[in-house]
Amino acid sequence: MKKNILEKFFDKVLNVPLWIKQVIYIKLANEMKSYNCDEFLIKNQDNIFSTCVPLLTFKGKEELENKKCGLDNNIYNFLQCCADGSSIGEICVNSFLTMEETAKYFVFCVEQNFIKKPESEEICKMAEFISGKILTDEYFKEPINKSLLILKNEAKKRLIIDYNSLPAVKTEYSSDKQKYEDEINRLKQENTQLKQKMNKLLDLVKKDAEL
Repeated sequence: MKKNILEKFFDKVLNVPLWIKQVIYIKLANEMKSYNCDEFLIKNQDNIFSTCVPLLTFKGKEELENKKCGLDNNIYNFLQCCADGSSIGEICVNSFLTMEETAKYFVFCVEQNFIKKPESEEICKMAEFISGKILTDEYFKEPINKSLLILKNEAKKRLIIDYNSLPAVKTEYSSDKQKYEDEINRLKQENTQLKQKMNKLLDLVKKDAEL
């Protein structure tokens, strides 16, 4: 299982002195109020899409193991994260995906019965809203239209907490690429020379036939 970057980040935050936690709490609380979603977060902690932990179905486990459908690798990575027990937020950070991308994979996997449909209708509608499947917030019970629009806009952003976790760039790639291009050019030159020799040979054959 890939290391849980988000959990490590939380550990760092939770281990800071209490006075720093108080400052963080006040700033976050004020920002949530400005988004008109502070009460929603308090009352609906079980209906937050980012904290949802998708559960694989038997069909999902089979597809992850056998890959019979030949799906995009990102979907299989998503299913693997689900198999590892990661939440949507953890999947985003650990896989370097945006929330919008993750929501699209979530909706697709629910539709294909690869993951179980959450009991919370709010989570399902939130995923569809973020992914762009539904374009309005008319399905939501709580009056949080402003925060939904902010959330959808923020869902397009990619969050990278630990740059050391990014896949390393192969330094030999450029040299390998140059070697490949050099080889292609060499073969092209040889092919051109061979064609020239063949044309000369054909000319000689024609002249011999005319004699």
